[in-house]
This record gives sequence, structure tokens and C-alpha cells, in this order.
Amino acid sequence: MKIEKPLNWLRDVFSWSKLSSFAMCPRKAFLRYIEKVKLMSPDFFIYGRAVHKGQEHDNLTKIETGGKPAPEKEVLDVAIAEYEKEEGKELDLFRRDHERHLEVWHGSEEHLLIQPIEGCVESSFAFGLDVDEEPARIEGFVDTVSSEEGRTVVDYKSVGRSPSKSEAEESLQLGIYRIGCEAEAGRLVAFVKHIRQKATVKVSERSVETQAKNSRLLRWLSETIKAWRRCMRTGDWPMCSPQCHWCSESACEYYSTHCYPEKDPTLCEVIQIGKVEPPEVCEKKGWRS
Repeated sequence: MKIEKPLNWLRDVFSWSKLSSFAMCPRKAFLRYIEKVKLMSPDFFIYGRAVHKGQEHDNLTKIETGGKPAPEKEVLDVAIAEYEKEEGKELDLFRRDHERHLEVWHGSEEHLLIQPIEGCVESSFAFGLDVDEEPARIEGFVDTVSSEEGRTVVDYKSVGRSPSKSEAEESLQLGIYRIGCEAEAGRLVAFVKHIRQKATVKVSERSVETQAKNSRLLRWLSETIKAWRRCMRTGDWPMCSPQCHWCSESACEYYSTHCYPEKDPTLCEVIQIGKVEPPEVCEKKGWRS
């Protein structure tokens, strides 16, 4: 009889955040999950948690009342209370945005379509994988699972722009949620912040499970988990290029503190420029003639 070894959390247990963070920038994942470097939570995340708290209240109310949603003002009050509790710095902006969000959202057909399943509001899920005959576990947290047209995962986003149709249709995150929640489809509900456009809500079409989507997802999970384990084995967690659109001081909390500070007195211990051969003295390559 084969004795199953307990999974090592760092090496074998993964979430969407852990996987996507590593796939985007291994160094960022190293700082967050291995070194556990914690920086102040930016207001962007506080904004999102407050929006989610309001939707949690709305969905639990639907379950309690047999489908009737909570009043807009009640949802807004719950969200504002969460924002204040987290000490968000832009309360007036949040109040203005979210009041508009709820006006649009509660006036839409999609809002009434979502009928949360009991036990599936702000709930955990997990499933196992074998990657090259080594076990792994995927864990997650779903906003809600709705009974509309079969089981449908609903993921709420607070964003500066709404996801495009293709982004929603091909979302790896929704794919993981579909597997973990045993759902046939997924849907994104984007609470768009007031930045370059007015605050509003955009709802994607249902992204239905297909064999092609599952194949892409499982291949990505396999390669990402293997790469993570390789980095743990070698201790090499490379940084992404500072020219990547996701690599900037405004996009990453580690950019200027750990990766690309303006002054780095220890840099000379790592790398030094050697002999320079400028064009005047460097021999011209024959293949350039």
C-alpha cells in the first residue's frame, strides 16, 4: 500500500494568485510567497474588498429571501462600512463610484439572473492534480456560484477598464474556478472605476467549458507548477524586464524597494561593467560587410 506524503504548502499547494504572480514575475512571487515581504495594502485592494463585501451581502440576502436582492442603499452601506474599516483613503471617491455601480447593476437583467447556491458565496474550493506523477493541490476562493443555466461561477472584479470579450472567454482564472466548483461556465462582473470613463458595470457573456480551453489550462498549470518547483530547487527567481507593462512603480509594490531602486549600493557586488570596446576600436565583423 502506497503511503501518501503530506503536501508541502510552498512546493505543492497553489492558488490562482500564486500561479499568476509567478507566471508574470518569478521574483515577485518569491518576495510574496517565499520571503513573505508584506507592504502596505494599497487603496486599490481596499476598494476591491469593499465592493466584494457588498456583493456578498447581496448574494446572501438572495439566498435568504428566495431570490430577492438586498436594496441598493443597504448594499452600499455594507460596502462603505468595509472601506472605512480597512481605512481606505478615498472614501468620497469610493462612495461616488459605487453608488453609480449599484444603480447600473441593480437595474440590469444580469443582476437578477444570478441566483447564488447556498454554501457557494465567498466560499473555498480545492482540487488535486498530478504533475509528472507528483501530486499538487489547487485551492481557491469563489465569489459565488449561480444556478443560472446550470452551475455558473460568477467572479466580481473592481477594475480600471472592463475585460474584453476575448479576455473573459479565455480567462485561465475562470477555468480554474470552473473545475474547482464543478461548474459548466463562468462569468465576469466588472465594477469599472471612474478613471478615463464614468463608473459603470460590465458583464461578460458566459464562458462555457470546452475541451480546447481545458487543454490549454491544464498545459499551463503543468508548465507553471514545474517551473515553480524548478525555482525552489535552484533558488533562482529571475526578475522580469522593467519594460514590461506590468513592471513599474505604479503596478508592482516591490518595483522600487526590491527590484529597481534608484540607488543600489550593493549592485557592484553582483555585476560590474568590464572592458568596453567602442566602435572606433572594435573589429568589424565579417558578416556585417
